[in-house]
Amino acid sequence: MENEEVPPVTADLYFLMHKFLSGGPLKKTLQALHDELAENKLLPRRTDWLGSEHERTIEDMERQYPLVRPDYLLQLCCRASATPSAAPTPQKVASLFSLKKNATNSSNVEYNFKQLCNYVRRRHLVPVCNANAACNIANILRGREISGPVSRRWVVSPKLYSSLQFQRRTLGHLSAVYCLLFDYSGRYIITGADDLLIKLWSSRTGRLIATFRGASSEITDIAINLENTLLAAGSIDRILRIWDLQSGVPVAVLTGHTGMITSVNFCPSPSWNFQYLITTSTDGSVAFWAYNYDTGGKVEFRSKPTMYQEKMRPGQAQMICSSFSPGGTFLATGSADHHVRVYYMKGDEGPHRILETEAHNDRVDSIQTARRSSGASRVSSGRRRTCT
Repeated sequence: MENEEVPPVTADLYFLMHKFLSGGPLKKTLQALHDELAENKLLPRRTDWLGSEHERTIEDMERQYPLVRPDYLLQLCCRASATPSAAPTPQKVASLFSLKKNATNSSNVEYNFKQLCNYVRRRHLVPVCNANAACNIANILRGREISGPVSRRWVVSPKLYSSLQFQRRTLGHLSAVYCLLFDYSGRYIITGADDLLIKLWSSRTGRLIATFRGASSEITDIAINLENTLLAAGSIDRILRIWDLQSGVPVAVLTGHTGMITSVNFCPSPSWNFQYLITTSTDGSVAFWAYNYDTGGKVEFRSKPTMYQEKMRPGQAQMICSSFSPGGTFLATGSADHHVRVYYMKGDEGPHRILETEAHNDRVDSIQTARRSSGASRVSSGRRRTCT
């Protein structure tokens, strides 16, 4: 059995049998099943963030499915026996853990077969929506969950573009605007420009709400923390400034780089009671600025960051871009020396580099981690029309 691939449903059934026996008196049978599963490697393998596969134990399965109780298999059998004969029977399932229904009787479920057929037939390139009908983004997202990704040309109805209208044009700065982002509520837009100003605008009306002053050189990048309370900005003069987004009051002015700041990012999650703001610079360094909140709720930044110098080639040491993984566990950076570097944020001694690879033949000027991926983190980086 070691060389044979066990179907996922069969592996799930082995685990459910083990859970069922663990709640009964057959302890010797339970131990024999436990040993057989480990010896024949019948449980599904797991994949880590590097893409390497590992054998999985019963203990790993119990940690992954903590809500599966010993009577789970018994409840599945009871529900299957209570299902009316007229109810449709699934021909193929991906996992037994999705079979347990919340409804006590499947006859209470109403099916929209027309929509269901469209979802299932997506794999055969049937349009998700009628070209003459309005686009329903909710149905598109539900269909993606059921039958997987769809060709982009089928996603949006042409009528959606006919309804787009130009809303407003505003002369907001006296110099070029190179930085722009939405806050996490979507109600405001923040812009940073070469006139040394950062401005907050209403996304509904386009009116100016606030102006953040204090920068002494052109703004190179801006970022907002996940709580929507802090605004950070880097500039050409190597200075990092932070404002309170609610009141507009300056919170901190930090220096540590010897070159222009190229990117600014807040880590989405704390690490060991500290939260982090990171910056990259043309001096070839990436800085991790730790901060936390005192008992009064006031933010306090450490004056000296944890800094890594990543100089590998003379004259090609600039760190250009950075991006956090959705959970804040990893930070990916790109630089002019053609390398992509990944840092682990949850280490016992703070952030540290875990990966360095020469992924391109030219400088890496853009990088982005996948917002959602199945089982492993993915990083996309590139320059111009190249991407890895």
